[in-house]
Amino acid sequence: MKMNWRITPLGQRYRLTKHAREQMKLRNVGRLDVEKVLDHSSVSHPDKKGNPCLTGDLDDGRLMRVVASKEEDGLAIITVIILR
Repeated sequence: MKMNWRITPLGQRYRLTKHAREQMKLRNVGRLDVEKVLDHSSVSHPDKKGNPCLTGDLDDGRLMRVVASKEEDGLAIITVIILR
C-alpha cells in the first residue's frame, strides 16, 4: 500500500490514517490545521499507549489535540480531537 507522506512548513513528516481523515471531516478540521498543531503545539504528552499527543490552538479559536504514532518515516496521525 502506498503511503501518502506530507511535510509541514517546519519540516515535520507525517501521514493521515483513514480514521484521522474521517475525524477531520466530522470535526471540520483541515490539513493545515493539523500541520499547525504539529509545528506549533503548546502541550505534548503520551497517551496510555505511549503515542505522542500534541495540543494547540487553531486560527478559529478551537483547541485541538492530534494523536499520532511514531513510524520510521515520520508520524502517522491517528485522530484529531477538538477540546474546546
